[in-house]
Amino acid sequence: MKIKILIFLSALILSVSGSSSAEPEPGTISYCPQAASITIPAGSTATITVNIDIINADPTLTSFYLRPASQMTDGNLPLDWIRASPSWTFMSRGTAVGVVLSITVPTGTASGTYSGHLVSYAMASHGKPDPGKGINITVLVPVCSGAPEIRIDSFGPATLWPPDHSMESVTVSGVVTLPAWCSLAEVGYAIDDEYGIYSSFGPLSLLADKSFTLALPVEAWREGQDKDGRHYNITIYGKDEFGLGSSETLSVLVPHTRGK
Repeated sequence: MKIKILIFLSALILSVSGSSSAEPEPGTISYCPQAASITIPAGSTATITVNIDIINADPTLTSFYLRPASQMTDGNLPLDWIRASPSWTFMSRGTAVGVVLSITVPTGTASGTYSGHLVSYAMASHGKPDPGKGINITVLVPVCSGAPEIRIDSFGPATLWPPDHSMESVTVSGVVTLPAWCSLAEVGYAIDDEYGIYSSFGPLSLLADKSFTLALPVEAWREGQDKDGRHYNITIYGKDEFGLGSSETLSVLVPHTRGK
């Protein structure tokens, strides 16, 4: 009988000891909202904000390491389209962290619907919280409805005189307008000098409203026997993500005779 009692007490002690050394429950990652849908043209970026929290965690766990954009668990939405800010952070149990997700659709992406569940990774001093269901992100890449257009608002001088070899600045100002759901893949200028000396090309810098001002140096001179004068052609062009584009060409003349 004494042997049975000793065996029972030993088992009870082991049971109590085992329960006291059990690892704390690390909890589960929660997301708010649980789903987000956004329209982003190819070549553009948009953002969404999600609040991430740790729920059902043991009270003894107070601090967690969080990496918000860990992986996509399903679907066709590429993880490399998404950047999280902050990209990682420490967080406290019961205190949600606001994370901004920047989603960039690469230039040339085919129109369509891209979706998937973005899940986070977290780690506590004891164990890793379950990633949960994640946030379901749906990105609609719409069809571009046309080509960009170039609008010239001011230009000049169109005539350079006298032909004294001086360098003059020809200024072009305007705006690039985009049809719905289109993004600008390329915008630039080209200058064609009839004599081939000042021919060049390059990118065009746009302001936030897609306006521009371009100043190009040209030579006010023409050969003496050039009866129709020296011609410069300045072209402003733009292309969308599918290669559709438009252009405007302006002419500058150094005449043979003043007034002609």
